[in-house]
Parts: sequence; C-alpha cells; structure tokens
Amino acid sequence: MSKLGRWIFKFYIMKKILFFLFLTITASSLFAQREDYIWLTGYDNNPFDTIFGGTRIDFSTEPPTVSYEFREMDFFLSDASICDAEGNLLFYTDGTTVVDSEHNILENGNGLGPHPYNQEFAIVGMPLSQGTIILNYPGSNDSLYIILHEELTDEPVYDKDASVFNFLYTTVSNNINGVQIVEKNQLIVSDTLSLGSITATRHANGRDWWVLVPKYKSNIYYTIQLGNNGIEDVFQQTIGLDIISDIAGQAAFSPSGEKYSRYGVSKFAEPGQIDIYDFDRCTGMLNNFLHIPIDTTEAGFVDGGFGGIAFSPNSELIYHSRNERVEQYDLLANDIIGSVDTIAFYDEFTDPLAGLPTLFGLAQLAPNGKIYIATSSTTRYMHIIHNPNERGELCNIEQHGFELSTFNKWSVPNHPNYRLKALIGSPCDTIRPLAAFIYDTLSNTVFTDQSARTPTEWQWTFGDGNSSTEQNPNHTYTENGNYEVCLIVSNEAGSDTTCQQVTVVVTSTRDLANAKFKVFPNPTRGRVTVSLPNDKSRPWRLMNVLGQEMERGFFSTVEATLDLRRLGSGVYWLEVEGLGSEKVLLNTE
Repeated sequence: MSKLGRWIFKFYIMKKILFFLFLTITASSLFAQREDYIWLTGYDNNPFDTIFGGTRIDFSTEPPTVSYEFREMDFFLSDASICDAEGNLLFYTDGTTVVDSEHNILENGNGLGPHPYNQEFAIVGMPLSQGTIILNYPGSNDSLYIILHEELTDEPVYDKDASVFNFLYTTVSNNINGVQIVEKNQLIVSDTLSLGSITATRHANGRDWWVLVPKYKSNIYYTIQLGNNGIEDVFQQTIGLDIISDIAGQAAFSPSGEKYSRYGVSKFAEPGQIDIYDFDRCTGMLNNFLHIPIDTTEAGFVDGGFGGIAFSPNSELIYHSRNERVEQYDLLANDIIGSVDTIAFYDEFTDPLAGLPTLFGLAQLAPNGKIYIATSSTTRYMHIIHNPNERGELCNIEQHGFELSTFNKWSVPNHPNYRLKALIGSPCDTIRPLAAFIYDTLSNTVFTDQSARTPTEWQWTFGDGNSSTEQNPNHTYTENGNYEVCLIVSNEAGSDTTCQQVTVVVTSTRDLANAKFKVFPNPTRGRVTVSLPNDKSRPWRLMNVLGQEMERGFFSTVEATLDLRRLGSGVYWLEVEGLGSEKVLLNTE
C-alpha cells in the first residue's frame, strides 16, 4: 500500500472510531444518571469548632469539589443520599431520618425503623454498615424513590446484644411540591437479618432492581425484586458456607451486576471471610460460590479487622481494604485466591489534628471511576485508588490522598450502579427500545421514528455535522451526496442505535419552478408515467445524484412510460429539454 493509501486508511479508521465514541457518549448522556454525584459524610455541625460538621463531595467536577456543610445529621456507618438525573441533591438519610437538600427534616421524615432502640441513633449516626440504600423507583421517571432500611433492636441474638429483625421500605416523591414522604416503614422481610450489608443492582431488563439482604450469620439470602409495581417478588436462596462473620464488613455488586461479594468479621479473635458469587441478573440467583478465609494472626486477632469491598469499574478486579492493608484479587485468574496482590500497607500516617491512624475501612466506587476508602477511625482523610482497572501497583493507590473538610466517622455512602442498563441479548432484554426510522427526501428530508418499545428520548445525527433531539425531525441538506444518518433511542432501561445511508439531491427553487411536467407515481417501484404539456418531440435524460447520465431518449407524446426497474434503488433526476427537471425516487426492493 502506498504512503497516501496508508494515510487514507488511517483517516478512515480514525473517523469510524471517533463516530463510535460520539454515539457511545451521546447514548450515555441521554439519560444523565448522576444520582450518586453528591456524597455526604462527617459529623453534625458544631458552631464552636468547624472541624466537626458535614463534608460535601461533588463529583460533577474533576477533581471532586470538597466543601464544608452546616447540617444536623451525623453520619456513621449508615449513609445514603440521592440526586436527580442531573446531579442535584434531592434528599439523604442515615436510616432513621430523611432530610432534604436544604437540610430540613421532611414532614413525617423521622421515625424510620420505629423501634425505640433504633431511634436512639436518630441524627447521631446509625452503627449499621450499609444499613440503608436509596433507589429510584422503576418506571417513575425520577418522580418516586424508595429507601430500603433495617430496624435495629436491643434484643440479643446469639452472641450479640443488638439485632435486626425487620427489613423495611419508605417511599419518597419528588414533584412540583418538593420532596415528600409517601409511605413509611412498610415491611418487606421479618427474620433474623444481617447487621447491614444491604446492596442492589439492576435487573437484566434495565429497569427493575434486585436487592440482596443476608440473614444473620447464615448462607441464606433474601432476594427482593423491585419493579414498577413495587415489591414484585421476595424469595430465599441458600448457597455456599454459613457466614460466620457478620459485623464489621461490607457487600457489593460489580458494576456489571454479574458478581456479588460480601466481606465480614464477627470478632477480632475469630477468622473473617470474603465470599464471591456469580449473579444472574435475569433470575436474581447467586451461583459459583468462592470462599476466601481470612485467618487470625499469631497474636490471635483476625488479620484484617474492620474493612470493606469494592469492584473495579470493568468488574475484573476486586479490592479488599482490611485495616492495615489493601489487597487486590483478579477475578479472571484461574486461581482467584492465589492471585491476591497486596497493593498497600498502612504507612503509619496519622491525622495531625485527631492524632488517629488513617487505617483502611469501607470502600466505594465513585462516579469518576476511582475507588475511595474511608479510614476506620475519625480522621479528615480518605484513600484513593486512581486506576482501579489496572493490576498490581499500576492501580496507583494514594494513601490519605483525599482530604475532607471535616472529620469523618468511618462512613462512605452506599450507592449502587445507577448507570447500569439492560443486559443486551439476554432473554430479559424486553424493555430497552429498538431503534428504527424511515425517511422521505422529496423536498427537505423528513425523518420519521419507527422505534419499538416506547423510547422517551431521541438523538439524531445527520452525517453533515448537524443533529436533533426531536422525535420526527425535518432536516435540510445543502449539498448532494450520501449521508450516514444515525438514530439513538433511549428509555430508562437502555439505548439502541441504528444507521442508514441516505442519498440526498438538493433541489433549488429554480429547479422546482422550471419543472413543467409531472412524474407519477413518485416514489415508484419501477414504472413511471411522464405527463408533458404537448406532443412535441423532446429529448430527455436520466441522471443519478452524482450527475452521471444513466439513460437518455426522446418523448413524442403527451404521456410516456419509463421502465426504471433495471436501475438500482436511489434518487434520480429526469431532465426534459425545455421543461426543466424533476426528482424521481426509485425503490426496487
């Protein structure tokens, strides 16, 4: 291939790549999905010492914007907030109280989990790791949300002085009247449940949610399906070994929704464990159980203690923060347990104001693709894994690299992957729209959406640098040519894209004014009748959109028939001497 040929080939490939990236970015931006862009941590306000108070982290900027916030709520381990699709904070909760974006308790927004012992932690911080989570209600177009929360009691269970027996939900509306409680403390499950570890992922249909709630010290999981009719299914599944570790821990779904992991420690003198499962987004079932024990040290303490779990954005790696170290496991390795790589040991740094160590605690994947790890003591720092898709030291963990405005008492918010959509090609992919359109180029080009499954947003690109978000747009081209027109349609379950080559002939006012004959039917499947003003003998010729002559001949009657079936489908121009020209649309398919 010549140098010029190689250059043209590279240009063509780059053009295709850039166009694909444009479609990908456009599709993902149709539904902004910024529900997790605001993180809230820290203590309640202290007018005499602003090192205590709230920290607000805004991921709409890079790096995230950190600011002080004067508020009453004290976050401990139960920490949940939600934004609208554009990233504007709507409300937040600690699992006992619901507060709006202006830090006012909603009307009827207190008393979540009405047990008196649960209410002792209201505003001052609920000691349940992942004791609550907020999801947007399927099919509500971001006008309704559901808070899932556990109710802590002081009734002893086994070896613990506190227990959770009820898993509840509270619904919150968002409309022109603001954020309001709709119903509260509705029972979903009554059983002896895990102390926290509530997490969720999208159903394979891209609209519904799966929520997993473990039983206490058990290998039994309650699986809840949340659909547009509310709680649509609740069932138990039993898999793997009994979970002996159920206090200081965390659970997480992978961003793809196809993996689930749970980490826990019961007593610091007993072994802990990590458990990893495959997850079927269609059925809600766990399978392919993998158990990773965390043994006690020679000193008799569990080698890890308080910590957390987080997946890489590409779902190939899992990170385990465990007090004085952070470990990485490769989920694609033949020997996952043997793939463990310690990417950080605690560097002995202490917060100079608190005098406390910055050990590794709960972890959360952020919307900027980085993993943030809270400290397991009261400090003003978080650790950051900057490149969590990379293996080994290339993941670039920065200890105490993210400074907060105030002290944080161990917390990170509990967020699912709000941006996960339908599993394309699965039998449950039945809600995501399917893109299709037709067009008419007789005058200016009219595009008509014919997509299936009720799209709610449209993004057109016309191949000439212009675009539209109308459902059925009109577009005027300024030059003849072939244009690749693409349509992306979206709804809450996902998106679909289709493209067509559109041949355009620009018709000027002069061309239309000079057409002193008629062609019908037009469009045609092959035969057309040409109606002339008289029977004078006139030459004619037929040209394609590139100006190439396809046929020529003579008309000598008032009406004549042309058979165009031997030509391919497309747009042609019929010129008759002295009578101007007329565009002919031929579709032989």
